[in-house]
Amino acid sequence: MNADSGMMVPVRCAWNAWQTVEVRLDDLQNVHWYQPQGAPRPMLHAYVDCTKTGGRIAHDCRTTPAPHRLLVCVLKRQATPPAYSALVGRAAHAAASSLTPQAAASSLTPQAAASSLTPQALKA
Repeated sequence: MNADSGMMVPVRCAWNAWQTVEVRLDDLQNVHWYQPQGAPRPMLHAYVDCTKTGGRIAHDCRTTPAPHRLLVCVLKRQATPPAYSALVGRAAHAAASSLTPQAAASSLTPQAAASSLTPQALKA
């Protein structure tokens, strides 16, 4: 089963918050991995306009005009496998496209860096 853009995904304002709201998969933007303070591991996070949550994620719309971009967390145990897989793919794509060549090289393991040292590279 493939994830479709209208598929609903449960999100919450924090990884340990009890209240969830469902938003459309396509409403989630800038999907990324993030490990909030106190979280046991990095978790999927994204941004969603407050108008897409039906007001069920607490925030203040009185001080600045809506819509606001809210940071939300997507828990694997609550999302359907196709939706979660689609979001993981989007996070991986975002991470890969944000790496500069220097950052990508510095993220190599010592073994991978050593294997990339060819005789031609050593001459340069």
